[in-house]
Amino acid sequence: MTTPDQLPAAISDAIAAFERRRRLVLVLRGVGEAAVVQVGALIVVAAVDQFAHPALATRVVLSGTAWLAGGAVLVWRGLVPALARRDPLASAHALERAAGGTLAERLSSALQLSATPAVGVSVWMINRTVALAAQAAATLDPVHLVSSRPARRALFAGSLAVAALGLACLSPTLAALAARAAWPLAGVGRPSGYVISVLPGASRSAPRSRRRPARRWRCCAGTTASSRN
Repeated sequence: MTTPDQLPAAISDAIAAFERRRRLVLVLRGVGEAAVVQVGALIVVAAVDQFAHPALATRVVLSGTAWLAGGAVLVWRGLVPALARRDPLASAHALERAAGGTLAERLSSALQLSATPAVGVSVWMINRTVALAAQAAATLDPVHLVSSRPARRALFAGSLAVAALGLACLSPTLAALAARAAWPLAGVGRPSGYVISVLPGASRSAPRSRRRPARRWRCCAGTTASSRN
């Protein structure tokens, strides 16, 4: 009689390939959604920095919260569902649903019968069911049965968000705000709205004090004296 460890390679390989593809799609979906949340959170931190002028400690807390938000989305939407172990029977059911009725529950029936054979079912019937499931699994391409649309949509949105942030950083002012939001301890100064420019020839020397002309008068003795007020 066939046991779960002795299932044909076509069945185990099909389920394993299907699960690998599913995990990859989930991780990529998490990466795309995390990028969108991360960029949005950094924009909020930069706006608060520009208009509220918070202290360094407050900026550190805000930036840390922004990074934690992006990391939490990556873990919750990507890593946790991708790393969660799924029962082989549940994977077989998912593969059968993705195949659109082509397998007709042959994989799940083969797994169930090989694990706990029903009373009154002959060994020949079990082996025959497993053989038919192996033949059906060999004709499938499990990789293409997993829709990549969630991952593609999330990565597209994340790429747009990152590209928009990159274009905004072409402005020195916005680049400084983004750097301050992402790395508050880097010592990047807050951009100012005032510009001090020194033009050639614009300097003027301080005017000299005007000196009053001396007054002259004649003394009664005929000598001449002068004084300055």
